Amino acid sequence: MTDNWLELLKAGDKVVVAYGWGMRANHQIENVERTTATQIVLPNGQKYRRSDGRKKGNRNWQSCRLVEATDELIAEIDDINRRSSLKYYVTETTRDFRQVDFLTTEELQQIHDIVDAATKRKADEP
Repeated sequence: MTDNWLELLKAGDKVVVAYGWGMRANHQIENVERTTATQIVLPNGQKYRRSDGRKKGNRNWQSCRLVEATDELIAEIDDINRRSSLKYYVTETTRDFRQVDFLTTEELQQIHDIVDAATKRKADEP
């Protein structure tokens, strides 16, 4: 988009909602439900100022704002969400040994080798 991307938003456009600051911010992809001359409204009813993308009525110390939904940012958020889901799945699946009884010895060895290689790679990082 352009520098005035907030002014150009219309219903159905994608936006990224950023909660927090910098690299610690959480990001969520949303579709614009409707707009007015001064506001951008999301499906959950949250309203953001069209002038600067900040959430209306946000008095929390953490920032809550809209960010332009570029293809690169959407791909990055999708990767972060995929990684988070996979980490959760692996952690929950292997928490109870009975849940991995269905794996063959060869499959268990493959998992071991992957984790071992990643552990060594991490140890070699500066």
